[in-house]
Amino acid sequence: MNSLERVLIWAHDFNPTSAFSKLDDRIRRALEIIGERLKDRLTVESLCREVGLSRSRFTLLFNTQVNLTPQAYVEATRMARAAQLLQSSTLPVSLIAEEVGFPNAYYFSTRFRRHFGVPPSAYRGLTEPAGGASI
Repeated sequence: MNSLERVLIWAHDFNPTSAFSKLDDRIRRALEIIGERLKDRLTVESLCREVGLSRSRFTLLFNTQVNLTPQAYVEATRMARAAQLLQSSTLPVSLIAEEVGFPNAYYFSTRFRRHFGVPPSAYRGLTEPAGGASI
């Protein structure tokens, strides 16, 4: 499943009409790093170092091209992945929190609630197929 997802993302990224193909190479690389290392501690400083830009230039370029701050993009990506895991697995919320880069499950739940309006366990209950078991 992951391999198929990567192929689809790769095909989308190289589509000449895709917004991703119009991004600066350094911002594209930062987005790839975020997607690949979601579980890691991702800071603006570490992303700047990886792509070879100063913090101010990176932040400005990222905001201009992605329309989000780097921190907001990282959190939105983490929340989207967490929602996907809640829908497609029976992993405990604490493991999902770790998987998306939140070592503290309580803080993850707080951020998830702020993002989606419901706690992770309620989100899972709202999105699972009828008759499915939840944890």
